[in-house]
Amino acid sequence: MENKVPDNINLLLFTEMFPFGINSESAFLVNEINYLCQAFSKVTIIPQMIVEGQTTVGSFTTDLSLARHLRKRNKPFMLTLALLQPLFYKEILFKKISFWDYPKIKRLIYYTARYALIVNWFRKYLIKNRLTASKVIIYTYWNTEITTALLDCRQYLGKNLMVSRAHGHDLYEDYWGYIPCRYYNLKHLDQLFLVSRKAIDYVVEQFPEFDNKLILSYLGVKVASNLTTSSSDGILRIISCSYVVKVKRIDLIIISLSDFATRYKMKVEWTHFGDGPLMNEILSRAESASTEFFTYQFKGFVPNETVLEYYENNTVDLFINLSESEGLPLAIQEAQAHGIPIVAVAVGGIPELVTSETGVLVSLNPTKVEIANAISKIIYDKNKCATMKNKCVENWDKHFNQAKNYRVFVDEISGLI
Repeated sequence: MENKVPDNINLLLFTEMFPFGINSESAFLVNEINYLCQAFSKVTIIPQMIVEGQTTVGSFTTDLSLARHLRKRNKPFMLTLALLQPLFYKEILFKKISFWDYPKIKRLIYYTARYALIVNWFRKYLIKNRLTASKVIIYTYWNTEITTALLDCRQYLGKNLMVSRAHGHDLYEDYWGYIPCRYYNLKHLDQLFLVSRKAIDYVVEQFPEFDNKLILSYLGVKVASNLTTSSSDGILRIISCSYVVKVKRIDLIIISLSDFATRYKMKVEWTHFGDGPLMNEILSRAESASTEFFTYQFKGFVPNETVLEYYENNTVDLFINLSESEGLPLAIQEAQAHGIPIVAVAVGGIPELVTSETGVLVSLNPTKVEIANAISKIIYDKNKCATMKNKCVENWDKHFNQAKNYRVFVDEISGLI
């Protein structure tokens, strides 16, 4: 990789828990981190929590001081801390939030208390590491309270830069009902990198004055070692990959695939990668829906490499995602890189990933019949299916090839300093 970054520029990357854990953040950043490490003189990753032994290694430094500072505090302490912050009252006035709007107030208390803890930590960190005397790019991987807190210390940063990414839950208010300090963050960031055109349009519609701060920056996945083969024994093998929470609608996948299998008397083997708080309920639903035609397998949370190895060593006929809210799913990008056609809901940035050439889009609230028709469009025309597999790989290479996308990203952020 050609390094276009000027010498002696360091990068501080703030994450939720990376390089720890095997959650979705790890799946995102494990692809990007090597490009950052090759480009900058020094990369320091600062996670907000430590969940287990470090799961990703590389030529970066990991600083755990913030995670230790943020260790669990009791609710009375967090409430008191939030109520002492001017930001808390400014946001209430700015957004006209009623004190009786409990969900929003509760979220703002959590946000503001963590903001205060991070500000306290960062001021000490700046002095200890003498950041104002060096060239530093501060990069928050999520546009949340970590971004607000660091921005509030800009007066101590000199000419050092702050950029952030926004994905889905840290961008679309319909996900939570309310996201604090979005205007403040946009006003003070040097650049906000968004992972889909849908996200760009969403922000511009609400905050058109910050259009010049927004950059489309697709994530990316690596080239597949082997493309996935299709089944040749009459069994339809379908994959899904997501956190097991309500918004992902795993229950709808179960109902739809079981109905399809019974209706068409076709054996369907469904495999799901991922775990989550609704796992017991979903296991029960899958067991109740299983028949001689519909069988299932849950792989749980596994390292990203395990999913890719599965694609390369097993037959897969299509990938399904019926989530009611999304950013631009990396799981779909990985499936496309391996030549797997997609059935997905036309929500968030998914229409930028899935077209009539690479799969079938269904409506926001699809019926079992609509999903069955989508599956049929892919599997019953062998020539069309083969063409679709090739188009999936072409689409990945054109838009979601990590080697291309992360090199452009490095050039973008380094060009700001």
